[in-house]
Amino acid sequence: MGTLYVVGVPPADLNDLTQRAVRILGQVSFVVADDIDLARRLLARQGIATPVIAAAGEAVLEALESGDVALLCSGW
Repeated sequence: MGTLYVVGVPPADLNDLTQRAVRILGQVSFVVADDIDLARRLLARQGIATPVIAAAGEAVLEALESGDVALLCSGW
């Protein structure tokens, strides 16, 4: 089973993502997010090609079986 990282979306500007968050988003097997469009925009802006999957049902647990996962949290 992989590691689950919780990564917060910057509330004002997508460019305010920390260096650690960028590193984690680039190294995990999957990014799980409620807002897929926002997640894809955020990753594209940072030049990250990690696959994004919807945070529905047991998506996080299923993704963790394949490796490390970043759960992208927005809407603070």
